[in-house]
Amino acid sequence: IWDYKKCEELMSFRDHSHVVDSVVFSHEKADQTLMKYVQKELNGSEQEQEKKVKTTAEKDKSQKEKKDKDKRESSTPYTPEFLASASRDKTIKIFHISSGALVTEISGHENWVREVIFHPSGKYLLSCADDKTIRVWDLEKNFRCRKIIEDAHDPFVTCIDYNMARPMVATGGVDKELKIWECH
Repeated sequence: IWDYKKCEELMSFRDHSHVVDSVVFSHEKADQTLMKYVQKELNGSEQEQEKKVKTTAEKDKSQKEKKDKDKRESSTPYTPEFLASASRDKTIKIFHISSGALVTEISGHENWVREVIFHPSGKYLLSCADDKTIRVWDLEKNFRCRKIIEDAHDPFVTCIDYNMARPMVATGGVDKELKIWECH
């Protein structure tokens, strides 16, 4: 994480074992879903890192409530609470930004994961990879893979984006094609 005005590094996340190809900030709806997961996990665990996340999450909640009040009074942009990353180690990782804690590691792709995006509903995370697939991960169901689109591009799917106005996903691949997928 960088402070672009000062050109200074604020925080580093070093949990991947290979090149990170993509990072994406969460949005408000995804933050709500992910915070429910974090709070549920914290209720049954005593690990120090999770305590750190809980303390930071409580602090963030208090700050968020204040920001929400301020937001109603001004037009300040939303500050995301989580960051997702895609890596050549074949994993997706989700981090809590304020604490720097790893929230979860998602495995399932059989080759390099190229890009991830949060679904506008905040309930899903979409990924694409060099295994020719697009995968939909359910953030409400412990990050299980809800859907796999096989052979989306040949040989690799390299990028993905979601149309926020209509239920469509766009992907690009090494096959020099852009594809539009309708979401149901």
